Amino acid sequence: MKNKQNNVSLFERQGLWYEANSLVPFTGMVDSYYENGQLEVFARYVVGVQDGYSEMYYQNGQLRLSSNFTAGEPDGLRESYFENGNLQSKIHYEAGKQHGLRETYFKNGQLEFRANYIAGQPDGISEAYFENGQLEFRANYVAGKHDGLYELYFENGQLQSRSNWKAGVCID
Repeated sequence: MKNKQNNVSLFERQGLWYEANSLVPFTGMVDSYYENGQLEVFARYVVGVQDGYSEMYYQNGQLRLSSNFTAGEPDGLRESYFENGNLQSKIHYEAGKQHGLRETYFKNGQLEFRANYIAGQPDGISEAYFENGQLEFRANYVAGKHDGLYELYFENGQLQSRSNWKAGVCID
């Protein structure tokens, strides 16, 4: 990654970012640009890892990703976008693990997946959708394991199968 503003080149070694010919992990702001002059990325590093708010852009200037990091781990809301500007995903993180609502979308803006996470594990109702908007499946999770009703649907919206689960084991 090259920082155009102060001509800093960063290189990753064993999970940490360093300036060229340096043995000390990099601390500072970095911005990188496409050949057309458009901002590609800006990020803050502390002792070789991302720390703070960062953004990435497509070459056309459209926002690609916005996220926050704490000590190199995703922390807070992370949003990604398709090149057409439509939202691709919204994922909440806490201490590097998914925690809270996760939503992903198809390129056309239609909801693709929605689930709640606690400490990196699905917990609660998870739903996936076909690109036509029809429900693909609905499942309940407790601490990352199927628990409760699981329903699978055909793309035309008709129920394909239904099963009951307890602690990750199908009970019917």
